[in-house]
Amino acid sequence: MRVFAMTGPIGSSIKKFSQQFADKIAEKIEVTIIDESNFLVLTNDDDQKDDEVTKLIPVEYNKNRPIDYARLKEAISSQPGIVIVSGNYLFADESLRALFDVKVFVSADGDTCVANYLKTIKPTATTVEPVLDFFEKDIKVKNDQQINPLEKHTDITIPEGKLDGPGMMVLLTSVDRLYPQLPKEVRGNKSKSFFFTPESGPKTKTESTEKSKIEGAEMISTDGLDSQQTRESQEYNPYSSVPSNV
Repeated sequence: MRVFAMTGPIGSSIKKFSQQFADKIAEKIEVTIIDESNFLVLTNDDDQKDDEVTKLIPVEYNKNRPIDYARLKEAISSQPGIVIVSGNYLFADESLRALFDVKVFVSADGDTCVANYLKTIKPTATTVEPVLDFFEKDIKVKNDQQINPLEKHTDITIPEGKLDGPGMMVLLTSVDRLYPQLPKEVRGNKSKSFFFTPESGPKTKTESTEKSKIEGAEMISTDGLDSQQTRESQEYNPYSSVPSNV
């Protein structure tokens, strides 16, 4: 098993990027996508806290409940093949970070985040002002003070405008190298991509993270990928629309 963590500020395209990555590798191997939002801890006073405005906010934007990291780690460890974990606070817990083979941060500026937020909610004329107020006083504060500082833990930074760029190519190449080593039960045409929910029940993690630095994807330079990048960058990759000589 290899675990990819996809994170970024609230309002960034981490779900879109996770799905794009899953779609590109699903022909080779079983892929499971796990969403952090399915592991929020519900409290007894949640109903009292929710007013008419916050009820309009989808769960992926309303991050005012703690995450059950223990259940999330258990769910990750129970999956075969490739596991993609998507969420905003994945790097906040040290023991959870230790489960991730590759840590990806989708970077997006404040204007992009608020634009994506409004496209998701589609507020009416009467709700647009309080919805924007919620973003400014709640979401923006969380992004600036809690989430964006976690980028220091990332292996690869993907710019919001280059989701299918060189950073994606690096991830696909990583899967290509892993593929011959995978157990037979998670290889072949019967593989699939699906979303895990806690109710779907259990369905493993080795392999060291490989890091590098290439144009269009900010990365923390270590050993691993650099020694093989030149040779592998010349090989045709069937998954990506990015030219193989990037």
